[in-house]
Amino acid sequence: MPIADLKTNLRRLCSYQKSISEVCRRTTINRQQFNRYLSGATRPSAHNLQKICRFFELDEYELLLPHEHFRDLLRARDDRLLEPKSRPSLAALVERALAPDLRELRRYEGYYFSYFHSLGWQGWIMRSLVRFYEHDGRMFVKSIERFRDPRSKDRYTMKYDGLVTAMSNRLFVYEYESLLGGAVAMTILNMTYRSHITLLTGITLAASTGRRRAPGAARVVYQYLGKTVDRREVLAACGAFPEKSAAVSAEIKRLITNTVSKRDKVLLSSKI
Repeated sequence: MPIADLKTNLRRLCSYQKSISEVCRRTTINRQQFNRYLSGATRPSAHNLQKICRFFELDEYELLLPHEHFRDLLRARDDRLLEPKSRPSLAALVERALAPDLRELRRYEGYYFSYFHSLGWQGWIMRSLVRFYEHDGRMFVKSIERFRDPRSKDRYTMKYDGLVTAMSNRLFVYEYESLLGGAVAMTILNMTYRSHITLLTGITLAASTGRRRAPGAARVVYQYLGKTVDRREVLAACGAFPEKSAAVSAEIKRLITNTVSKRDKVLLSSKI
């Protein structure tokens, strides 16, 4: 086999690794000597060739293939790695992803107002009612949006049902629009370790209810109302408000402003 193919094969293998120094350290081959293999100045000894093959999990004949064939070999091996050895059931996947930690979740049980900028109507803030409640060893969520379309003045009600789970100091809220079945939303909230829950900040991801149905992300604030509320009163307070409306506090407006700093580059949840 031409030494040019060997050096090219080695270079391709090393491109998948953290660094050449890391390869040398883990194969216990001197860096200067390994550089000679990469440059094609010399071929590895039989002993070092075995070290290289063991590290890259290749047979010796595979490493010595012409580069065109070697490239196809790596591509086929990558495809095999992506194939699942077994296919878990949907129930098992859901159970693993949503396994509850009720010790952490129970303190968040109760009612909230959620605030976020409307994805469909620029310049409008949505206030919705959210309830976290425990049932049969799980924490569930029910959300209701009641609002008047700022353009057509038509009244709308949207209801969401879903699950809440806790992971890595975050609350994950998965919701499905239960009236028309036309939307799925996910919200990630920062957990708080203050003695009293007041505001929870995070990011919500959903699709616009407007004509474009464009998916989007927005900062969100959950304002804790308590474990019991006057449901008629809090539902009446829900709606869509112009962003300059005094009905939404300046603090909440600050926390849900969707500006991205030059330093951050991406939309992150606000800090209280």
